[in-house]
Order: sequence, then C-alpha cells, then structure tokens
Amino acid sequence: MNKNLIKYILSIPLILKFKLYKIIFGSNFTSNALSNINFHYATPYILKTLGSTIGSNVTIIGRITVAPGLKGFSTLTIEDNVFIGKNVFFDLAGEILIKKNTAISANCTFITHGDPGWRSEINRYYKSNIWSIKIYDNCWIGANVLISRNTTCYSSCIIASGENVIIETIPEKNLYKRNKIKKLDIKY
Repeated sequence: MNKNLIKYILSIPLILKFKLYKIIFGSNFTSNALSNINFHYATPYILKTLGSTIGSNVTIIGRITVAPGLKGFSTLTIEDNVFIGKNVFFDLAGEILIKKNTAISANCTFITHGDPGWRSEINRYYKSNIWSIKIYDNCWIGANVLISRNTTCYSSCIIASGENVIIETIPEKNLYKRNKIKKLDIKY
C-alpha cells in the first residue's frame, strides 16, 4: 500500500475534526488547534481541507503556526515535494506561494501584512498593508529566516540562516546572505 495513502487514511479523523472546528468555532480557533497538533503527518491534509492549496509529498516536521487572514487559509499555496521544518509561522493576510522542491528550515517566519492596530495612535500615520511572498522552485530557506513585504525568491536560491528579507527580489540561482545577493554556480 502507498505510504501517502496510509498517511491520508490515518488523517481522516483529524480532517473531520478540523472541518468541524472551522464550521463551529471559525478560522482563529482552528488555527490555534492546528499549532498544537501532535500528528504532523496529518498537517498537509488538514491545511488542504481548510482551504489551502497543498501539493503531493509535502512534509511538515513539527508544529507550524498559521494566522489566517480575511480569506481564511486560502492564501497559502504549497506545491509538490516541499519540506517545512519545525516552528514555522505563516501569516496568511496576503498570498504565500511556495513552489515545488523547496525546503524551509526550522523557525522561519512569513509575514504578509503590517498593521499597527486600530487602538494605536500611530495608525493615523501608518495604514495597514497586505503583501505577498513568493518562493519559486528548488529554493532552500535556512533556519530562523524572516521573510516579509512582497519578497520574491526566484528558482534555485538559498537564503542563509538568520536573515531578514524585506522587500527583496532575489534573482534565480543566487545566495542571499548578510543583505547581499551573490550569484551561485548551479548547473542542472
């Protein structure tokens, strides 16, 4: 029997539970419950059930946190053969696209909006913004990386561990390290 089929069959009770959570309690409660799930093999199937677009052979190791925006979970797209490490945070106010064969290491954060909150006096000067993040094929995002504000990382790029990537376009086959972009000699 296919390994993915076994994972799916084992995930069915959790999928039904999370569908019920979303209907009864809404997206925020469902998101909190998702971040506490212990059966990580089920996370891709649950995300798909909640409205995200999830490809095949997506591996999520450990807990992830998903903050749904006004469109719920539908702004998250993860294509085939993507690996996501422990403690990754996805802010889904804007679109997040992760294309195939990409690896996202532990403790990464994806922020798609900036909002000082309606209670803050600063909201008169700084209005809410929503952005998108696009990570294309065959990329590797190192541990503890923060990605925000309309970042696009084109195919076969590496973002070094601990970087903060804000408003950047990283061209194909490049390394982003210490706020500099360096061409990689990748041939395939």
